[in-house]
Amino acid sequence: MASVPKVPSCRFKGRKFKPVCGISMDLKAFLSDDTKLKEVATNLLCLPGRLTWCPPTNQHAFAVAPLFTYNSSRKTMSKENDAFKGLYGQDFHLFYTSHDLYYYGGFYKALDLRSETPHGISLAGSDLSWKSIAAATLRDDLDSSSPQTSRLLATLYQEGVLKVQILGLQCLGFNADIYNMLTAHYDTFRSVMKPTGKLGGYFPDSEAMRDESEGPKKKKQKISAKF
Repeated sequence: MASVPKVPSCRFKGRKFKPVCGISMDLKAFLSDDTKLKEVATNLLCLPGRLTWCPPTNQHAFAVAPLFTYNSSRKTMSKENDAFKGLYGQDFHLFYTSHDLYYYGGFYKALDLRSETPHGISLAGSDLSWKSIAAATLRDDLDSSSPQTSRLLATLYQEGVLKVQILGLQCLGFNADIYNMLTAHYDTFRSVMKPTGKLGGYFPDSEAMRDESEGPKKKKQKISAKF
């Protein structure tokens, strides 16, 4: 991803970003409630726990998906059909999660990196959510699988035994008008819900504006950005 062009001033400079939705909510359904955001709601990508950013600018990113799915009842691994099929070359609004909240990342293009990583890559040492990746591995068998199975898969990913496929995410820009509509929609929701005492998980105590003027917080990154 080092050769992918950067976008000048793709995010607000020197500004703290506000969340746009609580992670306990259905993001797509929540955005669809506002007619001005229907285009965003029908053209978004959000993979909680399976997104990591390319330093040092944190503009571009990688999304990850399992190479295999696991059937716990049969105790078998099956080759995963391409989890990102249909996304390659497409443009969409990217959302990411932090501290149980959704944030708007900007407008992105999906890049096909299969030729550079035909056998997948190891995530050993990265800070992705092992639990989320394990859940994706069990997605057809999640209800019937045991917590022990999920923990085992998470450990195998963490130690680099199991590999993942990756999707390149190229930042095309950041639309300030869309960002303002998103935050206004969430602010309105909170102002309506708070007096009822039903805000609960929609407004976590940890919800403070994050200093993300240069994008999401920088993370220890072991995924190569040289593609």
